Amino acid sequence: MTVDINRTLTFIGKDPNWSTKLLIGAGVSLVPIANLLASGYAVNLFRNVLAGKEDSDVLPEWSDLGDHFFKGLMILGISLGYLLIPAAMLGVAFVPLAMSFFNGREPVMALGVLGTILLVGAALVLGFILGLLALEGCALYAETGSPGDAFKFGEILRRLMAAPLDFLVALAILGVGSMTASSLAGFVPFFGFLVAAALGFPVQLMFWYTLATTTRANFLENPGLDS
Repeated sequence: MTVDINRTLTFIGKDPNWSTKLLIGAGVSLVPIANLLASGYAVNLFRNVLAGKEDSDVLPEWSDLGDHFFKGLMILGISLGYLLIPAAMLGVAFVPLAMSFFNGREPVMALGVLGTILLVGAALVLGFILGLLALEGCALYAETGSPGDAFKFGEILRRLMAAPLDFLVALAILGVGSMTASSLAGFVPFFGFLVAAALGFPVQLMFWYTLATTTRANFLENPGLDS
């Protein structure tokens, strides 16, 4: 495993302006559409890690908002692309049920219910699998800057099989961090969403940092990227 968990949990605090950068990130995360800036910011963090920047300088500045927004928009587009098929399956899942009710006969209705259950189950399983692939696909886009690379399934599977433990650690950081943020937000009446944003943004950054260190250690042939 190439992930340094202690470094992942502490790198943010090494930036002399970390509090200001996190405050801005938490703020934009609260605003629809503007929250794409936070996703783009994470992509630029990823690229800074690949470029070999020190932890004290790895957090991007918030000066180039256009660049952050564009990259965040690409992440959104890639994520929606991955979920298009499961969403379509859910959209048609209730067609068998509706048709069976129009028929009115119990055996046909039973088959309609069964068909709907199977379609919904298949859509959820496929959505989960594609969601995992989308995370690595987004990392591949962040590395190369080409949205099309996010759908190179052969390369994505190769990377997941080459460093499965590192990917699981990244998922654990994202999952545990998100659940912790949500749980703590539940203890704050009326303003819990502020707590969720304040904690959720650094969790997002730690997840991307983990993906970046894994990519740099295992897959980057020539460390160091042009800015």
